[in-house]
Amino acid sequence: MEERAVKRTKRIRGLERTFPGWTVSVTKGGHIKLRNNRTGAVVFAAATPSDHRADRNLAAQVRRAERIKARKREAKEKAQKQTRWANNLLAA
Repeated sequence: MEERAVKRTKRIRGLERTFPGWTVSVTKGGHIKLRNNRTGAVVFAAATPSDHRADRNLAAQVRRAERIKARKREAKEKAQKQTRWANNLLAA
């Protein structure tokens, strides 16, 4: 059991170095939770990866989460801009 905790700790430290700007924590179920400090995007990962592709897959999930949050933020800003524009037209 101790060996598993050591591996998990090493994995968490590695993820913190790999993904700056993301907070890494452990869930009650033992999984790893990554949360983007800027956008709030959340990604979950296994504490003990099952194969050699796990880290690459996690990196891809992180990139996707960043893109999705950025697109949503841009769409929200665009909608707000259009609303302000329409309100200005109505007020004139």
